[in-house]
Amino acid sequence: MTPKQIIPLLCLLVLQSAAACAQATTQTDHSIGDVGQAQFDFASEDIHELSGITYLGEDRFAVVSDKGGKFGIATIDIDRKTGKIIGAKLSETRVLQGGRDIEDLAFDPSTRRLITVDEADQSFAHHDLNSGERIEAIPGPIVFKQARPNLGFESLSASPHAGSIWAANEEPLKCDGPRATQEEGALIRLQRFNHDLKPDGQFAYRVDPHRGSDNLLGRAQSGVSGLVALPNGQLIVMERELGGALLPTLRIGLYLIDTMEATDTSKLDSLVDIDVKPVAKTLLYTFNAGPANFEGITLGPKLDSGDYTLILVSDDGGGKRNPQNLLSLRIAGSLVESMKKDINRSIKD
Repeated sequence: MTPKQIIPLLCLLVLQSAAACAQATTQTDHSIGDVGQAQFDFASEDIHELSGITYLGEDRFAVVSDKGGKFGIATIDIDRKTGKIIGAKLSETRVLQGGRDIEDLAFDPSTRRLITVDEADQSFAHHDLNSGERIEAIPGPIVFKQARPNLGFESLSASPHAGSIWAANEEPLKCDGPRATQEEGALIRLQRFNHDLKPDGQFAYRVDPHRGSDNLLGRAQSGVSGLVALPNGQLIVMERELGGALLPTLRIGLYLIDTMEATDTSKLDSLVDIDVKPVAKTLLYTFNAGPANFEGITLGPKLDSGDYTLILVSDDGGGKRNPQNLLSLRIAGSLVESMKKDINRSIKD
């Protein structure tokens, strides 16, 4: 997607200074926090423009490029006491058959398959983890054909324990109103599927306003770039915002959502001029990522303390614009494992 396409080299030269890359964080809840480590360099000659990451177990992760469907198996060594990343490398790369603009992927341990979402045609697919062969292609709900160019399905996450798979468009569909501004946010759709990728609920989500475009780019934007489906059925949404004065930076916000009082939008052709109640959202953590364009996020391994890691990966714009980094955060085990009944209602209710 787009921030990687719009940050010119002039901004990069300045923003890559140590001061610009320092994380300024806001923590409104103690469920998520940093691990005392800066962004970890994940440069690679084998794969660029990483748009998604998913945890395979132990110290193995799959990462995917949104250019041609190339994916890699990464070994990320994480200190189980602190959550810090000790080392990371790509051991092998493959091609996801039929992939054109794959923005994210998830792993189903019961089938040992990857689930992917392709922004080129707003479709989903099952792929063999070992070969990358496409086993089954599944079209997304028809309303997502209304996606703006490069602003369609951007994120995907699966919770096998809860039997749910979530996906979201990055910015509003053409039928759902204008993009976010400095004054107000915008509505996107959170799409839930069951284990067989059959639609199982859809809800509106309002992204935050952006900081404005008083900068060298003359542009700003706000949207959803990642999702984390927790084992207990809850969902964390990763918002990404580009904005700021003079030299723009990318800002990340992690929100816990609650669909209980939200409107089911699965049968609505448009969200304009309709009384739609979005999901409730609680800000857990936010930070300034500098030029690091974080597009992928996944729940990682459990730590000795009982907490878990969240691992984020950034897109490097083809190795020319932005750093390709990893970032480790700590998420409380109580948030990951505690069951909150009915927090995400079914459309069958």
